Amino acid sequence: MLKVWLDDPLDHKYLIQNMLPHASFKGVPSIHDADIAIMRGTADLPPNYYNQTPLQGVVGNRSQIELFDWVWERSAHCVRVGIGSAAHYLNLKGGGDIIQKVDNHDKDHLMEVEGQPGRKIWVTSRHNSQMLPGSDATELAYVSERNKFMSTMKYTDKLAWRRESSLPQSVYWKDAEVVWYNDIKSLCWQPDFLVGTGANQYQFFAEVLEAIMEKQKCAA
Repeated sequence: MLKVWLDDPLDHKYLIQNMLPHASFKGVPSIHDADIAIMRGTADLPPNYYNQTPLQGVVGNRSQIELFDWVWERSAHCVRVGIGSAAHYLNLKGGGDIIQKVDNHDKDHLMEVEGQPGRKIWVTSRHNSQMLPGSDATELAYVSERNKFMSTMKYTDKLAWRRESSLPQSVYWKDAEVVWYNDIKSLCWQPDFLVGTGANQYQFFAEVLEAIMEKQKCAA
């Protein structure tokens, strides 16, 4: 039975209940007793936190960073999971970057699973920023720019960033939605869990966590 701590007690109950049909998890009240520490963020991170000049209309919320820092400092013993903007926070910790504004990125869409052709999961999304994984990240799920559900997405900021980068354009063909950093034991889960989140996303979430925990046990 995997012991899970979540930063919000109400979300704790809701998330655990929805994961239970797919795997064996139980909630614990103390982060110190947890195998997995989950933190969630609702608003985008402010661009000046990751050393970018804010684009027009991009503000972000700095207040949640204090909570993220608190969890980070107390969770070195377990697997860390960041959902929403907390995923962006962990992505930065892993050496990644943030694309601060992608128009129409705050709409529900299909997510494709890496290594499983044809498997697509409907996910809920309420963020405008996009994480750009670091070189040590393992990509687990993504949204393709060719995906018809994302055809209205505008990549204004992304294309501007690309011109400043020496990395090949092929790196940006897919937008990462779920990535894993093994060195810091951190899972970055960009999609949100909201009213309307389908069972398929909970099932995939549970699958990923179980696989990660099994690998951690084997590596111990």
